[in-house]
Amino acid sequence: MGALFFNVKDFLKFNADKKSTTLSGALVFFVLLGIVPLSYLTSLVLTFFGTELTDITKSLTYPELIEVTSYIYDIGLKLGTRGNIIAFLLALYSSGNIFYQLKLSGELIYNYSPKNNLLKRVLSSITSFIAVFIYSVIAVVFLAFTPIISKYLGNILMGVISGSFTFLVVFSMAVLINLYTCPYKLKVYNVIWGSFYTAVFTFIATALFFIYINNFANYSEIYGKITVVIVFLSWLYLMIKGFVAGITLNVFVILKHTYHI
Repeated sequence: MGALFFNVKDFLKFNADKKSTTLSGALVFFVLLGIVPLSYLTSLVLTFFGTELTDITKSLTYPELIEVTSYIYDIGLKLGTRGNIIAFLLALYSSGNIFYQLKLSGELIYNYSPKNNLLKRVLSSITSFIAVFIYSVIAVVFLAFTPIISKYLGNILMGVISGSFTFLVVFSMAVLINLYTCPYKLKVYNVIWGSFYTAVFTFIATALFFIYINNFANYSEIYGKITVVIVFLSWLYLMIKGFVAGITLNVFVILKHTYHI
């Protein structure tokens, strides 16, 4: 028990030394810049499969965030009025910037000197589209089977399956992001602990956050109509903080047990 306490204490200090809070705040800015183009790319892929992004968000997003995600989706659709090819290229570059900044953050955490920035930007844009395509396909398949599962298993079991599916999606996404952001060649088992931390943190932090918002906070009285924006930004910061801490945890475990980095 004492060893666990000191390990947690060491990790918290290590996490603070890596300026994870500052990195999380910076990444929120870049995610906000790229989230509309990212939603536009997602809507393009989903349209190819005959599905709307709003159908996915209503099924997999927390009720408190549906208003924001619908607004983002509506703005994303307006990108198409500039011409499909131009809009696609702009969206690809802007959404790729999120992955580019994630890569830079990973390199900072791993104490790696960045190289080939132009190539890295191109690869980041390609990565963003691949990520959008993969998770759009997963969402479409899940949405297609949802009515069947709900019919035969009931709403309670459907809720359990939906929660488990979302957890697996977040966990797999965390694994891929951890592998992507690391400037060194790692195996999947090297990033399991940080990815698992991210997935668990995402679920627990989100649940507690919205319990607090719905039962204790008075955001609506203070901020009025922009409350949903404040809530969204706060939630987004929590999620990114969980991802950054997950990356930091992987570095901490590698340093502590292998000393290869």
